[in-house]
Amino acid sequence: SHMDRFVLFPVALSNSDYYANFQYGFPGRADSGSLLNFNRQMIKKRQGAKPLFGLPTPIMKMASILSLIPTVRADGTPILWDTLKIDAQGVDSLIIEGAGHLLRNFACILGEFDYSSYKGVKKFDYRAYLVYELGFIMTKKTTFINPSLASVVHEQKALCFSSDVAVDYGHLGRTMARMRAEGKLPKQREHPELQPIKRG
Repeated sequence: SHMDRFVLFPVALSNSDYYANFQYGFPGRADSGSLLNFNRQMIKKRQGAKPLFGLPTPIMKMASILSLIPTVRADGTPILWDTLKIDAQGVDSLIIEGAGHLLRNFACILGEFDYSSYKGVKKFDYRAYLVYELGFIMTKKTTFINPSLASVVHEQKALCFSSDVAVDYGHLGRTMARMRAEGKLPKQREHPELQPIKRG
């Protein structure tokens, strides 16, 4: 078991610190909790079932959590922040906004970024921020690679995978080659301790 690698925080994430009612989702389903209200289409899809609302929940910026994670070991060698997967039922882009420049520590960022089931969605232009502000390489609409860790990802030494989102390695390789030819690919952050991940 790898449960010793997990730390659970009893909070929801967004782009600021506050309290709000957290919607638990629909009766009998534990996969759709959100800070947002469902729209008519989603309620109709659930045959008119009423969502469950819980008690006020603390909301935090992702940066408040990420700032607790070390980036180097005691001997000074860097620690790879592998993959950040975001699937927060309509507030994914706000979590990106709330994480800020600490996202540069990750090799790979994956997200759902689907707002179709909710109303009152406040969107943040996560693509422009990740690509133009932080310099990430976008291989799909919801998959972003840190250019200084692109070799680690391309050699599949970083997980950079979830059950519903994956990297387009062909596109990543072509983009790396173009950036290298143009002198725009940054110096690669090396992690010689890593081995390619065997996917089963």
